[in-house]
Amino acid sequence: DEDVDGIHCRSAKKKDIRLIATFEESSVVVFLETGTKSIHLMSGIPTTVSLPHFVNHWHLAVKGLKEVKVPLKMVVAQECHYLQCPGGWVPKPPLDAGENAQLHLCYSDSCNLEDDGTTCCRE
Repeated sequence: DEDVDGIHCRSAKKKDIRLIATFEESSVVVFLETGTKSIHLMSGIPTTVSLPHFVNHWHLAVKGLKEVKVPLKMVVAQECHYLQCPGGWVPKPPLDAGENAQLHLCYSDSCNLEDDGTTCCRE
């Protein structure tokens, strides 16, 4: 799996997620292009999107005076508790209600020390 030069998003769950895009320019129209369909995103309005795979490569299409397509990688990320912390380090406490879930998710669909050690473990 190669890194995407664009936007990298993570989700803690597979299936349907609620995606919120925000943008200030009222003259643009934004679409999420999933390969099989194009979903119109309205600024600040939650849009339900299905995640068919653990790693999804899509595009955000921004249409205004000119059209720009930005790669979007949507990952169902593995939770930190799957990572074995190195010697002398301990796992961070589990997710509490109201906490930012992103602080407890690995960068990708599987955890590894190089990418996730400082996110999931502490000295």
